[in-house]
Amino acid sequence: MACHEGWIEAADGVRLWHRSWLPEGEPAAGIVFIHGFTEHSGRYVHLAEALCRCGHAVDAIDLRGHGASQGPRVWVRSFDQHVDEVERMLVEVRRKAPDRPIFLIGHSMGGTIVTLLAIQRRPDVAGLILSAPLLKMPNHLFRTLRYLAIFSSRLIPRLRVASLGSRYISRDPQVVADFDSDPLVFHGRFPIRTGAEILRGLGRVRRRMEEVALPLLILHGTGDLVTDPEGSRQLHARARSQDKTLRLYEGLYHDLFHEPEKEKVLGDVLEWIGARTP
Repeated sequence: MACHEGWIEAADGVRLWHRSWLPEGEPAAGIVFIHGFTEHSGRYVHLAEALCRCGHAVDAIDLRGHGASQGPRVWVRSFDQHVDEVERMLVEVRRKAPDRPIFLIGHSMGGTIVTLLAIQRRPDVAGLILSAPLLKMPNHLFRTLRYLAIFSSRLIPRLRVASLGSRYISRDPQVVADFDSDPLVFHGRFPIRTGAEILRGLGRVRRRMEEVALPLLILHGTGDLVTDPEGSRQLHARARSQDKTLRLYEGLYHDLFHEPEKEKVLGDVLEWIGARTP
């Protein structure tokens, strides 16, 4: 297994931190992984290495404003910037291996991004894997802020009004402690414009779920208090994909790849990819 790290450049010149893993021998498939809000791709090295040991090439970036990438911290001027950057990365992965099946994995907000990409850009990929995707905001989360964000984001876009806690990301206390002490995780208040753009992205997904046609695997814990599992149920019901699977894990929290049952989750992902890889 070989791991490479370096910079790739977004269309506007912002440098994004990129990681790639290559197995020994010719990869069976290529996998592009997109992390969630406030975090970074380095939290998923164990996932990338496990996929690589099974013969798959893996690419991941830190989204702009996240992790080691450039840009104001967790600032989202337009949600389409994230979609554009994932598409740009996907094109490059496809260019390097035109005959290899490619799968997109999106966790949490990364799930919102790759779902929007599937709806708006119709990428040439073999499947979409969504881990605890942010497709519906839980009713208890930022209830008042949601009403204010859309209207206030144009007047005071950089006002930082709310933070996202870590208590409910995992049932493993060590995972929560590591998250809290990780200097590449953003722990402060995020801008109101960012919240508004996320809400707009969710609205677009909600209106167009029927346009998801790719092979689809959705994973969600029923104990998730960060993203609402009901959004995953809705996408599974409404997507016109002929090949679609919903896996609900009883009692698991948000960060499925860091839960005590992570090996079960990883096994389900590997089995699904393997069944769709020549």
